[in-house]
Amino acid sequence: ARCHILTLSLMVLLLSSCHHKGLDFTMSEEGTTRVTFDWSLAPQATPEGMLLVVFSGTSQPVTLHYENPDGGALQLPGGNYHMVAYNDNMENVSQRGSTWESHELYCMPATLINFAPMFAATRTIPRAPGTESENVVYEPDPTWCASEPDFMMDGRNRLTMSMESVTEQYNFTITNVVNLENVVEMAATVSGMSGTYLPALSQCGDYNCIIPFSMEKAGDDVIQGTVRTFGNRMAADYLTKGASAHKLVIYLRLSDSSKYYATFDVTDAIHDARIAAAGTTGEITLPITIDEFAIPEPLYNGTGLHPEVSEWQEMEISIRM
Repeated sequence: ARCHILTLSLMVLLLSSCHHKGLDFTMSEEGTTRVTFDWSLAPQATPEGMLLVVFSGTSQPVTLHYENPDGGALQLPGGNYHMVAYNDNMENVSQRGSTWESHELYCMPATLINFAPMFAATRTIPRAPGTESENVVYEPDPTWCASEPDFMMDGRNRLTMSMESVTEQYNFTITNVVNLENVVEMAATVSGMSGTYLPALSQCGDYNCIIPFSMEKAGDDVIQGTVRTFGNRMAADYLTKGASAHKLVIYLRLSDSSKYYATFDVTDAIHDARIAAAGTTGEITLPITIDEFAIPEPLYNGTGLHPEVSEWQEMEISIRM
């Protein structure tokens, strides 16, 4: 599994020979309480277990594992703590950061070449203009998170952490697709997505990335694809400068092995959909529809020169959304 999240039990912590200063888990009767993970704001959540990351002063953070997603006993020496909790059943998301403020979840790096078979023999995979510096990452797993900025462990308090979804889904649908019957393979990417989430700030990071995902036929003239993200953050003047935050690139391989790609500016559509979904409980699903998409006829019909498999041809498009 790609998940590198470190989970430590108290026993492992006591036996550890790590040179970093860790929390002192010498217990007293006042050192045991209960942590409850409240799922009322995420009724559709399906966590298999939970991780609780504990921060205290300059000590290295300690990650505790709970098999019961509803919570369990919490043993800590008396004192003040900062904490972050999230589900543990994730393969594409890891954690980093030694302080509560800097602690973040991040998407694991990926490569387009390994994402779809049609990329394997390709020397260069075309990108949308302006996205050349963005790293490619896996889409995050469903992620539920909560943060506690100030918990006093005194033997009387009980810790309740309200879990909320920190991911959102984009459902891309393209209708009135011409010549779809000639397509044998599809894939897509969306750019300008945040690759990180900061639990202490309850917001995604400003590190933009590209996320690849699958596209499939959903009828004779319809294609669809769904991608999960941490969302995005944009500087206030980003759009006013005429830049586009989000580009959807669709890659196609036709029946003659020719390859095409088309770029769609979906910036306004994504932000309009997010505004419409404001106040939604649980993971937000954003429907984004593009109307009319003309795919070229295959170039090779059994005569003449066969196109090179590794060559990509850009499609000129005009779209309605």
